[in-house]
Amino acid sequence: MKRLLFLVGALCMAAAVDAQEITPADVTFDDMRVVLESAGFETYAYDLSSLLEEDTRYEVAVSVKEYDGGKEPVDDWTFHLGSTRVLLSDFSAETRAEIPDSMLLDKKRGIVRQSGRLVLGRYPSMTDSVARWVFSLENGGRGSMQLDLKAVQVPDKEPFYSYESRPFAKSGFEAGKFIPLVFFGSMWYDEKAGVYRQCGESEIAPDLSSEIVGSVPHFYVMGVVLTPKKEE
Repeated sequence: MKRLLFLVGALCMAAAVDAQEITPADVTFDDMRVVLESAGFETYAYDLSSLLEEDTRYEVAVSVKEYDGGKEPVDDWTFHLGSTRVLLSDFSAETRAEIPDSMLLDKKRGIVRQSGRLVLGRYPSMTDSVARWVFSLENGGRGSMQLDLKAVQVPDKEPFYSYESRPFAKSGFEAGKFIPLVFFGSMWYDEKAGVYRQCGESEIAPDLSSEIVGSVPHFYVMGVVLTPKKEE
């Protein structure tokens, strides 16, 4: 009887072992994200759809501010990406006559297209001293920019280039006001530990009061300005 029970138990264990296996799985976007980020790609996306619920249209502009050893920008750039909504009335009478009703999102309101999503992304530049970013408004414009990077200089060491990005903490919406979205800053050299680092908050305070900001020697702040469009 004991031998029979032993044989049954052994067979059950063998069946369980046979059931354990590693099988191929479909690759998801999250899987690809690991590879893309390792190669220097990263993306931040923002939902603007709540702005489409009202009649006011907004001009969307991405602004990039450069900081070098302080909390006041030393330079800034602006990229105008278009409006959150394109209306039939934006076109000439001749062009309006050529636009079929099937192309309208909302015939009653004369809406041709809407932009409810903003994307900021970085892609490899193949050069240590340069970072490349692209800004895109859904159904709108696109802009790109080359950001010059500054090396961390340490005696008896080669110049070191390494920048990391962090999102800003969510701040309230105010029309016409600069809203910071992405912090992109250099690492610094920790003399006590003998390493380069960029440790600190995972989100940056909109007023740059986060402790990490005081340690980053050179950085860029990327954000958006949404200005109500003047209707004629």
